[in-house]
Amino acid sequence: MIKFILRPTFKNQKGTSLIEILVSIFIVLLIFQMTYIIVLSSSLTIKARNNTNASVFAVSLIEAIRTEEIENGFHQVGDSFMGITSPKGMEAEILVSNIENRPFLKAVKVTVDWMEGNQSHQLEMHSVIRRDY
Repeated sequence: MIKFILRPTFKNQKGTSLIEILVSIFIVLLIFQMTYIIVLSSSLTIKARNNTNASVFAVSLIEAIRTEEIENGFHQVGDSFMGITSPKGMEAEILVSNIENRPFLKAVKVTVDWMEGNQSHQLEMHSVIRRDY
């Protein structure tokens, strides 16, 4: 009799309670949410890294053109250009042209292209260079 009062047992207890189901759903949703946050933050980190690499590459090309003389026209950049190595998976195009009625100024447009997964991305930078020659 004392045993029954301290700990009641039911012979026909089967299945799980509603609270057990709700707790297990909460735990599963918490795991899915943490996984989603990790995947999302890693993809944003990759995008930010690629944008930064493209920006640094474009600025480096503009500065190389600023320091050395380059002919007007369209230039395709492969693995290396004027001693600057392109980041992995990135290609650049450079367009150098004279500015009308400004004999000492040149317009420079650098376009950097790269792929992230199946999606192509592009970054454009423009600059004006003064040439006193």
